[in-house]
Amino acid sequence: MGTIERLAVDLLRVCQQNDSAELKILLHQLVETVSTPGDITCLIGPVMKLLPSHNTNVKKTAYSVLPRLYECIRDSDPGVVTSSLLTLDTILASEGGVVVSRNMAAYLLRRLQDFPDPQLATVLEVIGKYKPQEEEELFQELSILDPYLVRSSGAAVVVNCIKLFLKLTEERHPQLKSEIIHRVVPVLKQFLSSGSPRDSTDYVLDFLLFMNQDSDWLIPFSDSPHLFYPKNYDTDLALALKKLRLLPYICTESNFKEILHNLEQEYCRIPKTCTDAMTCVCLISGRVPLAGSKCLNVLITLMDSSDCHVCENVLRTLQDFNLAGFKDDEIRSIIRKILMKIDLSVKDVPYVLPILLGEFGELIEDQSPYVLESLAHNFELYDDCMQSLTLTAALKMFLKMPAKCQHSLGEIMEKCIHDMMRNDSEKMLGLQQRALKYYHLLKADVHLVKKMLTTQN
Repeated sequence: MGTIERLAVDLLRVCQQNDSAELKILLHQLVETVSTPGDITCLIGPVMKLLPSHNTNVKKTAYSVLPRLYECIRDSDPGVVTSSLLTLDTILASEGGVVVSRNMAAYLLRRLQDFPDPQLATVLEVIGKYKPQEEEELFQELSILDPYLVRSSGAAVVVNCIKLFLKLTEERHPQLKSEIIHRVVPVLKQFLSSGSPRDSTDYVLDFLLFMNQDSDWLIPFSDSPHLFYPKNYDTDLALALKKLRLLPYICTESNFKEILHNLEQEYCRIPKTCTDAMTCVCLISGRVPLAGSKCLNVLITLMDSSDCHVCENVLRTLQDFNLAGFKDDEIRSIIRKILMKIDLSVKDVPYVLPILLGEFGELIEDQSPYVLESLAHNFELYDDCMQSLTLTAALKMFLKMPAKCQHSLGEIMEKCIHDMMRNDSEKMLGLQQRALKYYHLLKADVHLVKKMLTTQN
């Protein structure tokens, strides 16, 4: 064990004893011995242990190390500088991290060229803690940072520089945003291309996921959807799934057919990517109205897969698929397809069935009352969620087709109110109370029930 490590261990031991006199001596020795990046990081553990102390002298001793760390920021070794910044940021995390003054920001900006890429990315992040007060100072900083916006050797540097540019300009010069995007998108595409280092691709994907609600940033990638196809899902699933999560945000009226074709033919049929790929289809339907019918057709086609895992995922995805605005024939097709694929006699009926029956059961009036009758008959077999959905579906169908659904609604309410009285679980009691509320409301005012269900939707 080296001197630094030994002093750190001794300091941590004395921390438990709250001996402020010995702490002060040991901490002074530790600080004086610090000279390398590795030494600096050894300060984190002891100081973090000291700071929460209720002993005023102990806390004062801990804070005495901070000036030495701030001094290290001016060290000639870039490694010492970045280690000092990271250590300060960790120690002062509860207070907002390292404090960056105007002089420190100016000093770090002058030294940017001294730092290799990983350390430069850290320095750019730290500089972002300082906000220039004057226009001249702001544009001087932007001028120094400008070359690093398109630095192709490291994605972390480019991304952190983008974030810094946006932070510096968003308040007083928001018009610069479009210019920044125009300049950096080609570089970001390079980092997403095959052959780019994995860390670089990951850094860019994380940035785009963070910006996914800002279409200004994602739409410029719409001409290159291939960059987001998860081709390496076997070797790097985490990266592949990030790409899939971004596909809906680069999908447009001009590229949705290509994207949906790739999803249907490959990624929706692969166990590792199936769930996320179908979620992607669902999101595309909501974000690109013109693609809605195509998205629905993709899911209908996938239900013919011989892989039961694929079919199960389609049924789960359809729970979140918004069918509002679709043609009646399209909705009929998906409901009839579901009824062909499921077994109504088992307890694991998919949740999507009562959801669709409640919303659109009248579109298959020749079948839906009989399906509801089957759900009512097997009601006790279902889990809490399925029972709740079935009760709601029965009520909605009754309001649309009272003569055909009255018996099934009555049977379900009977089971909720009376048969379940022997089960005192909280969820069962909640379902019982809902059924009683619906019963009394139906007796009092049917129109009020319709209004209530509309509000819940």
